[in-house]
Amino acid sequence: PLPPASRSLREAQGAMLGGTLYVFGGFVDGWSRMSADAWACDLRGSTPRWTPLPRMPLAAQGNTHAGNAADEASQTIYLAGGMAMRAGRQGLDDVYTADDVLALHTPTATWKRLPPLPAPRFGGGLALLDGVLHFASGGTVDGSRAGGRADAFTADHDQHWALSLADPTRGWRARAAVPVRANNMAAAALRPHVELLGGQIHGAA
Repeated sequence: PLPPASRSLREAQGAMLGGTLYVFGGFVDGWSRMSADAWACDLRGSTPRWTPLPRMPLAAQGNTHAGNAADEASQTIYLAGGMAMRAGRQGLDDVYTADDVLALHTPTATWKRLPPLPAPRFGGGLALLDGVLHFASGGTVDGSRAGGRADAFTADHDQHWALSLADPTRGWRARAAVPVRANNMAAAALRPHVELLGGQIHGAA
């Protein structure tokens, strides 16, 4: 069995890379706050344990519901978009949609910021194919407009954007739209395609 996490988290991001399990962000203290913490658990030894990593470089208090992708070749994990909570605030009324794009180089535990998404999105599918990051679909929330978790949802989207990691300064470029507007979709790169699976329409799976 794995050792328990250092704290109780809800809806955190996770990725597996090189035999190590990574966890990022998530809700803490129920739904009242968010975390920007990052943790790693190396599963290759006889006694796995959680090791803290540098926090995600966010202006927000924390992040959840980001798209994530892992690249074995460069040993890098990518996070894009998500739900965020304003720094110093507490409660779902202060949740908003993020456009942050981050890269964690795991051998050096170093974060890097990449160009933000063209528009804020949470729950979009993120995949890396032939050196290009693809972000597709996703939703938007505005906690200030409703004061309730379910009511904070505003819309699902069908945009598909791509970012070349060979020259990220060119920014995200529009690609063919997704035929379904949805959020919380899984994404996988199966050359030559990016596959999108599952998801929710509004709050219904």
